[in-house]
Order: sequence, then structure tokens, then C-alpha cells
Amino acid sequence: MLDSLQYDTTWQYNVIATLQGNANSENVYVVCGHYDSYAAGSPIVIAPGADDNASGTVSTFEIARVFKKKNYIPRSTIKFIAFGAEEAGLIGSKDYAKKALDSAMNILMVVNSDMISYSSTPSNWKMNLQSYNGSEWVTNLAKHICLNYTSISPVVAGNSLTGSDSYSFWQKGYPSIFLQEYDFCPYYHKTSDTLPNYNMDYCAEVIKVACGMLMQADQSIHLQAMSGRKVNVSWDKNPKPKLKGYNLYRSTTAGQNYVKINASEITDTTYIDVAPAGIYYYVATTVDSLMNESYYSNEDSATMLPVVYLTASSGKEINVKWEKSEEAKIKGYNLYRSATSGLGYVKLNSSEITDTAYIDNTAATGVYYYYVATVIDSSSNESFYSNEGRAVLLPMNSGILIVDDSDGGLLNPTDTQVDDFYKQLFSGYSYTEYDANSAGTIDLSAIGNYSTIFWHVENYQTSSVFYGHKAELKEYLNCGGNLFITSDLFSKTIEHNLGISNTFKKGSFMKDYLKINQIYRRTDSEFYGAIPYSTSYSAIYIDTLKTPATNLHHITNVEALFADTGATPIYKYYTLYDSTTAAGTLKWRSVGVEYIGTDYKVVSLSFPLYYMNFDEAKILVDYVIQNKFGEPTGIVEKSNFSQLRIYPNPANDKITIELPEAGSRKTEVVVYNLNGKEIKKLRAMSHELRVDISDLPSGIYFVKVMNENGVSVGKFVKE
Repeated sequence: MLDSLQYDTTWQYNVIATLQGNANSENVYVVCGHYDSYAAGSPIVIAPGADDNASGTVSTFEIARVFKKKNYIPRSTIKFIAFGAEEAGLIGSKDYAKKALDSAMNILMVVNSDMISYSSTPSNWKMNLQSYNGSEWVTNLAKHICLNYTSISPVVAGNSLTGSDSYSFWQKGYPSIFLQEYDFCPYYHKTSDTLPNYNMDYCAEVIKVACGMLMQADQSIHLQAMSGRKVNVSWDKNPKPKLKGYNLYRSTTAGQNYVKINASEITDTTYIDVAPAGIYYYVATTVDSLMNESYYSNEDSATMLPVVYLTASSGKEINVKWEKSEEAKIKGYNLYRSATSGLGYVKLNSSEITDTAYIDNTAATGVYYYYVATVIDSSSNESFYSNEGRAVLLPMNSGILIVDDSDGGLLNPTDTQVDDFYKQLFSGYSYTEYDANSAGTIDLSAIGNYSTIFWHVENYQTSSVFYGHKAELKEYLNCGGNLFITSDLFSKTIEHNLGISNTFKKGSFMKDYLKINQIYRRTDSEFYGAIPYSTSYSAIYIDTLKTPATNLHHITNVEALFADTGATPIYKYYTLYDSTTAAGTLKWRSVGVEYIGTDYKVVSLSFPLYYMNFDEAKILVDYVIQNKFGEPTGIVEKSNFSQLRIYPNPANDKITIELPEAGSRKTEVVVYNLNGKEIKKLRAMSHELRVDISDLPSGIYFVKVMNENGVSVGKFVKE
């Protein structure tokens, strides 16, 4: 039959002959090659293709001819296929493999021959067995046929090779192999790819390999393994007379190291296997009355599930839980612990545990422990171990950990200057510093001592420690921790995103934990400050002493952050440039997101705090640490200096200044421009002062309030 498909406005055809099976016709073996050819120059004029791939097509036809001549009736169905449009990118085989999968065709094995007639030596023939991951048993079958029925030495080569039709089937999950000459043809894709250059005796031996593989697989039993807490292995009954039984073999490695698991021949066609949890590979053989054993069946894999599924949760206490066993007559469970994964387990309970939960009260702080459980039946028989769970005891009571994840920063401040800035920001709190950039690592057993982590990154040119330790931070947050992170090129720090935009999906740290689902950045966008969305946060602007006047004191590489469900945007991108310009593209987009959940709390800023005005940064940090994270303050010296709250900010016509104390006739309010020139002088008569700024030109202005209680300052932007 012709299986037609359209490619690039032309019709292509796969040529298919089917030999129906007489026992298990729903099972299918495919033997194939491609019949199109190509030659450099003018392939439409001349492309003889004797080796590539008349040889593979002839192999397919020759096996069909011999089967017909010998009246061979297979147990399973065999399809002989010559594929079209292989040279255009496996077009024919891709189409057929998709159709096979869509129709649930049960293809047990695909044997593809492509370029099998060239050999540089008259004897000592070799052949490449181009193998595929997961099809090791097919490769082993080819080796077996080569060594026992032909004069060819097999060479296992390649791994999931993409260049021939078998790849199309392997991609769909079908066991496959690609037979190919060992010495690569020097006439490949040339007009000299003609018959006189090839060895037909060598080609015939390769065809024997493909034919032998089909017959061996067809005459062997077909095996299936089903995953579970016990693996159910079954196979079809062998029809041969004088059958004594079957042997079943198991391995933890595909295609090798099989070990027989039955003591005497199995007379049934099913077997229930019990073993420790893991992935196993099974093959079976038949044994006749003279104790002759057949070659292996096909291989199938299955997962031995743990006797019970166990989880261990880190936190201020370690909670270990497991499923209730499905076995009847359960006496209880044993729980084991080790400081080393996979070995050295010590039982924690003195008598069987009747519950399915356990709190480990003997764990040491900051040590990773590994837990497994077993099931005890009424006769005191003990099962295999469950899966392994890992947990660490985290006190989370040592205050704040300041994590330095950069060396210096943008515009080249020294690392000491950056560190000193954050020390001053956290004056009055109980904190510990950790130089992650220098150490190159950070461990959960270290960060788990702290109730809050403040993580800062100022240098976008280096890879962050944060990126390589998200697993530890996930576990920390899962235990109810607080995280405050500030960084330029924010998505590179978190997800190693190098693009200017990205959408983050479920499974990413950005979406799952920071609750940010998208970022956007412009390399030419200029950042000057952050404007709060609500009155609870206060505005924060660039420190003009740390940034160059040549760039109007702006910095770059500040990304827009898009809050996911459950999170709240807290700051807007501000720039002195108009939003219609390239430099002002990100104006008013979010640059800060908070997630204040009952499980954990995170505040994320896509601008580095080091470059911001210290007093404004201090107000921000104090607000987050105290009001959002609930950290206690230490002993803070009383100061006669405070920060003013001014809103709206930026503003067009009027601003409102909240005074730190009730106004009095002695309260003086002065407005200055960016150059320090006095613009307005006012008296405050209440707790708020409304000021008309409609007469002021656009720009940045400072406000100073002075009375008997001290001095307060603030900043606003006139648009």
C-alpha cells in the first residue's frame, strides 16, 4: 500500500507491505529503510544513491521476499516499509510514527537499515549498531544475531542518533535500532554513489542481521512489567512443545547485568516481584525439557514503589510522616535515621509505631538527616525500606542574616563601602553578615538559624550565589522564613535569565516563591527612583553622590516585575525622562513586589538599595523588617532627625506634607530646588500642610521642617 503525505506542496509516499501475524497480530515489528536519494550538484538530474539508500531499501525488500518464499508465518505482524523524503528531514518516517502513536499501534521493535553496503576491507567485517537510550535490549539482540549467525563483528556506536528514520520512532517511545556500515562511505551524497563501489557479500550479511532480529524477536515470548509496590511481570505463553518453564531476570541497569530471580523454572506466565524501591529492568527466557534456554525476550522496565511513601519536613521541629500501609495484619512501623544518605540507618523507636507520623526530638540543630520507614506485620516480619526523606532542624531564632552576594557593584564601589552601607541600614537590629560571593556557597543549616534573610546583589556582571542555591532557599521559605532581596538585573540573579523579557512558569523559583510571573527590561531605560503604590511605603530616590551627573544620576539594568496572583506590587519605576523616550520606557511599571503569606513572606526589589538615598532606604528597611516581617528592634539611639512623608509624589499642582509632630507657630517649612536654592518658606499650623507647587518648573525639590522637636527632611518630584 501507499501511505501518502504532503510535504512542501508536493505529495510524498511511504511504501508499506504487511505480513499479518497468526497469534499476536496486534503486536507489530517494523523493518525499514528510505528509498529517496540525494547528490550534491543537480540531485534532480542524477542521484544514484546505491548505498544511501538503495542498500537499506533492498534489505527491507529482500527480507520480505525470503519470508514469502519460505512461507514464514510470524506470530506477530511485520510491516516492511520504504520511507520517502528522508533526505528532506525524516519527513516520511516522522509522519508514519506519529500516525502509529495516534492510532495506539503496538510497535515492539523498529529495525532500520541505512547505508549498509560499503566496506573498506574484503574480510574482518564490522558493522555499527547505532543505539538508542531505552532500547538497549534491541542493541543486545542485534549483537547476539551478529555473533551467532553472521560473520560480522558488531560495534555499538552512537546514542540516539538523529540522522535516520529510526529516530522518528524512538522519539515516539518505540524500541529502535539503526544498522549502518562501519566504514563510512566516501561516495556519500555524490554522483559516484553507484553499485560498482560496494560489496554485495557484506551487504547480504547485514541483511541477515536484520532478518535474524525479526525472527528471534517474533519467536521469543513478549514480556510486560507493571509498576507498583510489587511489580507484576507477565509474558505470553510459548507454544513450543516440551516446554519445562520460564526463567525471569532482573537488573537495575538497562540492557545488562541481568540476575535470575526465580529458584526453579516458573510454570505460570506471571510473576510478582518484591524488591527495594527503585527502577528495574526485566527479561524472560524459555527452558525446554532438555534444559536448553532460549535467548532473552524483549526488555521492559517498571518502578518498584516504596512500601509506604515517606516525607520529612524541615523547620523548628522535624516532622516525619508516611502513608498508611495497604498490607493486612499490620503490627506497626519502624523509623530509621542516618546522617548519611542511603546507609548507616539507626532505628529511632523502641517499639513499633502505630501512628503514621513522628516528631524527631533528638535531632541536632543544622544537621541534615535522612529518614526511612519499614512495615512490621503481625508475625514481626519487616519490609524493605520506604523511600528516603531528608530534613534539618532549623531554629530560625537568631535575628537577621545579611547575605552579600556581590563584589563591589555597579560604578565600582569597593566591597567594603557596600558592606558598610548595609551595616548602617541594619543598625539597631540583631544581625549577622555572610559574604556569599567570597564563600561561593550558602547552606540551609546556616541560613536556617535566622528568621529573616536580607539578600543584596549589586554587581550584575557576576553569577549570583542565589541562583545556585534556590533549593536551600525553597526549603527555608517552606519552613516559614522571611526573605528581602534587592538586585539589579533581577531575573538573572534569580533564574539566570539573559533576555530582556521572560514569562516564568510553574516550577520556577520566580513564580512559585517570589510570586513574579513576568519581567521586562530595556538596556537603554534609565532609573532614578521608586514611587510607592500605597501610602504604607515611602518614595525612595537615587543617591546623587554615588551616581554620575553625566547621566543625570540615573542607573540602568532595573527590570519591571509583574506580580502573580497572591502578590502585591509595591513600587513603580521612576525616571526623569519622559515615558515616550527610550530612556523612559519603563516609567510607572512595577519594580517591587511583596508576598506576605501565612506560609512565608518575601519582598523583592529589582533595584539595588546601595545606590539609593540612605535615609529613604533606612525608612524602607525599617518598615519591611518591623511591619511586614515582625522582627524586633534592638536598642536604637534617639535621634532628632526624621523623614517626611510627602504625597502625591510625583505631583503636578499640590502636595501634602505630613508633619512629624502637631504643628505650632514655631514650625518652619522650607522648599529648596536641586541646587539648594530656597524656593518657598512657609509656616505650619496643623498636622498637615498643603502646598501649591503649580508655579514651580518640573524637577526634584527638597523640603525641610524645623521646630522644637528637631529637623525633618523629604523630597518630592514636580512633573
